[in-house]
Amino acid sequence: MPAGTARSEQRLVLEPLADALGREAHRLFRSPELLWQQLYNRLMWDDTSRGTTALSELLTRERERRVMRADRSWLRLTTPVRESSALRRSLVGHEMQVRACVVSADAATVASVSFDRTLRLWDAATGLERARVTTEPDLNTSVLAACTSRNVIACARADFALCILDAATGEVLHTLTGHTAAVTHCAFSRDGQRCASASEDGTVRVWSIVDGGSIALLASSGSRLRRIELSSDGRRAVSAGSGDTATLWDVDRQSRIADLAGHDDCVNWCGFSPDDRVVATASDDGSLRLWDAATGKPGAVLEGHEDAVLSASFSPEGDRLASTALDDTLQLWDTSTGVESALLEGHGGPVNCCAFSPDGRLVASVSDDERVGVWDARTGTLLAMLEGHSDAVNTCVFAPDGSFIATASDDKSAKLWDVPAGGAPRGWNGHRDWVVSMAFSGDSAWAVTGGRDDTVRLWDPPSGRITAVLEEHTKTPESCAALPNGPVFASASDDETLVWLRQEDGTAAVVGRMPGSGITSFSHDARYLLLAQEHTPVLLDLHEAEEAMRYHGHTGPVTCGCFSPDDRLVVTGGRDRTLRVWDRASGEQVALLTGHTDIVADCAFSPDGDLVASASWDGTVRLWSVPEGRERMTLSGHALSCRACAFTADGRAVLSASSDTTVRSWDVTTGRGRVVYYALGCIECLAVSPDGRWLGVGDWGGNAYLLAIEGSQPMDIESSVPDEGSDASAVIDFYAEDLLQKFGFGDGDMLYDFVEEHDLGVDDRELLMAVVEQLVVPQLDQAVETYTLCTLHNPIRARTIDGEEASIYSTLTPEYIEVSEADIIRIARTLPPSNDDEEV
Repeated sequence: MPAGTARSEQRLVLEPLADALGREAHRLFRSPELLWQQLYNRLMWDDTSRGTTALSELLTRERERRVMRADRSWLRLTTPVRESSALRRSLVGHEMQVRACVVSADAATVASVSFDRTLRLWDAATGLERARVTTEPDLNTSVLAACTSRNVIACARADFALCILDAATGEVLHTLTGHTAAVTHCAFSRDGQRCASASEDGTVRVWSIVDGGSIALLASSGSRLRRIELSSDGRRAVSAGSGDTATLWDVDRQSRIADLAGHDDCVNWCGFSPDDRVVATASDDGSLRLWDAATGKPGAVLEGHEDAVLSASFSPEGDRLASTALDDTLQLWDTSTGVESALLEGHGGPVNCCAFSPDGRLVASVSDDERVGVWDARTGTLLAMLEGHSDAVNTCVFAPDGSFIATASDDKSAKLWDVPAGGAPRGWNGHRDWVVSMAFSGDSAWAVTGGRDDTVRLWDPPSGRITAVLEEHTKTPESCAALPNGPVFASASDDETLVWLRQEDGTAAVVGRMPGSGITSFSHDARYLLLAQEHTPVLLDLHEAEEAMRYHGHTGPVTCGCFSPDDRLVVTGGRDRTLRVWDRASGEQVALLTGHTDIVADCAFSPDGDLVASASWDGTVRLWSVPEGRERMTLSGHALSCRACAFTADGRAVLSASSDTTVRSWDVTTGRGRVVYYALGCIECLAVSPDGRWLGVGDWGGNAYLLAIEGSQPMDIESSVPDEGSDASAVIDFYAEDLLQKFGFGDGDMLYDFVEEHDLGVDDRELLMAVVEQLVVPQLDQAVETYTLCTLHNPIRARTIDGEEASIYSTLTPEYIEVSEADIIRIARTLPPSNDDEEV
């Protein structure tokens, strides 16, 4: 085979693999043991138009190999997730909503600021956190700006000071003091010489970036100022406050040029055109206005939006203006005529921000609908609607070199996106809002979900296909349950509980209506249905079509409930932070289980009925002994609130789902836990099929994940967890430092070149497995003599270069060993066939 052909085929494998590694890097840094699972679940949805037949064949063969093994399970995704292939990196680490992000002048660093009061600097190429900036006093979490011609950024502190930072290191270069109330906005001049800050004290201050000195103090006649912008040379400024008037300033003379009066409501945005000849303002009155930037003389009035205009952006040439509004649209305007040139429709919520690309060809927009729009800046044609965030997106910005788009979201992440070249927006299956409830049928053949879009959806798990969208509810179906022995299911919302009969074609029809409920649960003998009315669980006898029992005792709304396997007991949990175990027949309270410090969100009986698991907003899962009526253990590890829990079919493990986007599995004997799956957004519900073959997860981004449990019968997700107290040899998990960080960035050439240069002689499958199993591939784009290898498990026994065995023990942190490039090659050649479970 010609060398060029072989290289081309290798690229077909490596390019999508590199993309997938980059998009999964933030998860794999924390859980490298999920490498195969996470990569497979990404690559199986890779765009087939890229001609990745070779990769598909490799994945299929490796999946078949793993499915044949019964000693380790993994989760195979059958449903597509709402994430676009343009996603390059997810910048994850903030603990609260990310309000703003900017890109440094050299496009190497992304800065993000969050309600968690930290400013984080990220490497744009790798997604790694370079620096974390915290200040004393705390940061002001809404003020962030980047200079376009100097590698500095600005942020504000709670003591009213403005800080100028080195964009690469986070080092504070200048601390600018003088304001007497909170700084609300800041901006740089395009020449990189000046920075301005606006404050609630009613003043604008202009500072020198060179020495941090004060240049001007501009006093406003109003009170609180909300926005400030400087001209290119910093000699003029425009500010907007809480009123309907903006102000144009002469900075050097420290004087007011003109009050820009004409709007009928609050001015939300103001800015200079790139040539500094025009000022634009945007207002809650639904209009934009253009003004002469030298005199403040009014120009065109841009009217067309049906609600408040939130922001705007000038094109690099200044001939166009893009505006965003609460009416879910953007509009493009010709600044020379003031005429609307295009109406940009496609978002499903308020459009919060927009930005032109540096070459002026594209406009990016972000919205409360969780999506990033990319539009043709001339025609207004929608080129792509990028999905991947799971909550409102607050801001967007192009890198100065136009290579990527950065966005910041309430889902606690910032994301970097490749700039789409065009193509029809991809359609997605699933809900349009949070997936809040999920259940599997008694025979595990179908699943049902409820969402905040007020719909119930029926799914075919093997194909991941939606078979029906049911729209009878007028409020969110907060709970779903399926009859154990028939094609009947129930969905409950605040105003109504519906009973459905599933048809053979996968659709369903309403066969019963009952009062609203916060929970639904069928008994195992299919006779009873458990509902809740505020503080009181209610038991319905389905055979007699009447109310059978009310359970009195909760002091807050009931949020969850279920039956014991023999149906003799009922457990319920609520906002009163307690669980209560009831005798189903008599209504007597058998046990009161206390210990949670926040709302009990979900509960489940173990298959043998001896244990109850509960998930709480306090971030813990607790196991309770039913016979003893007391807590057995607390399972801690989730970073945020726990929203759902379920026992595995064999009862050996508990699965929990959290707002931290993870599903964890816990051994019920030892309490050891590990992450088994990462969702795109905060997880709200979780379900395990009765036969143990399927795991269902729903998140705040509208994704329903139907995951097949592969490689284990019966289901035992915990089988792959190493026993920390065992003396048995661990798996060898060598990998070059920065592998995931670096390899995920590029077109795959460096891996091919490494194999070819050193004549390793591996075929396509071995090459893929070498990467997937983390055995080779040092970083080759830098000239270094040694590479750092890391051992992931403790203890570990490894083969040395001369064939002898050596024990390497680490303590609380991994052990790092310096190994030369030649030794890496020898390790790659001498290691046994890659097998992530083989003990050496």
